[in-house]
Amino acid sequence: MLKTLLYESSDFEIIASMATFFILTGTLIFWVAFHPKFTNTLNKFVGINTGYYGPVTTLFTFTAAFLGASVWGNFQQINTAIGNERVAIIGYRFVIESTPYLRSSGLDQALKDYVTSALEDEWPELGKAEVSPKTVKAFEHLMQSSVDVAQKPELNSNIAGMLVRATESLRSARLTRIGFRFQNIETTRWTAILFLGVLAQLVTMITHLENRKKVPMAAAIGIVSILVFSITTLIVLSVNPYHGAIQVSKRPIEASLERALPQPQR
Repeated sequence: MLKTLLYESSDFEIIASMATFFILTGTLIFWVAFHPKFTNTLNKFVGINTGYYGPVTTLFTFTAAFLGASVWGNFQQINTAIGNERVAIIGYRFVIESTPYLRSSGLDQALKDYVTSALEDEWPELGKAEVSPKTVKAFEHLMQSSVDVAQKPELNSNIAGMLVRATESLRSARLTRIGFRFQNIETTRWTAILFLGVLAQLVTMITHLENRKKVPMAAAIGIVSILVFSITTLIVLSVNPYHGAIQVSKRPIEASLERALPQPQR
């Protein structure tokens, strides 16, 4: 269920799920606060120093910070990998354009075919932790063609060495980028942040028991619920870097070939 929410749900479904969860828990806690059946039990908490409840919100904040840092760190690593592949593509094109022989070898077209497929066919699949067979085939063709051309006796040995290095750099950059596609769910932290969010709502209710008035308590629980919902939802929306409103940009790779290739459709 958690995997479905994090990786297979739309932004609207994620926001609706988080909102429903915290609205239900907040409403339940508010109902408990004023239900006669729980009055005697809750009255036992009246008079406890409110400072003892502070660590709950602090712990929620730290948990959210650690989880957010983990999610954002993965997001930044993918951005870096995309930038590195862009550099590798530019370097490969620089080698191809360095001699008339390479310009007429067909490698430029093979590179364009790979990049186009990577952007149009494979990019949506990466959000599902999968690669596109079409893109894999195009990349293998590019790599094999590069090796074949580098072995041609007509090619200067220095240029051949540059082509080999550019090919290996592109291979490494691609493998690094697609290596970050695998889905990683930190179940313990997600369980903790949801539990602490509910606990923060509960603590807010307890701290308002002494002057038990519906409007102030509803306002306090509502404010805490909105804060908890906002923080949690922002992290959830960032988990899948290839899907949704908060996602990595393919613009760096698009820009690497935009002068020689018609702009791919987004």
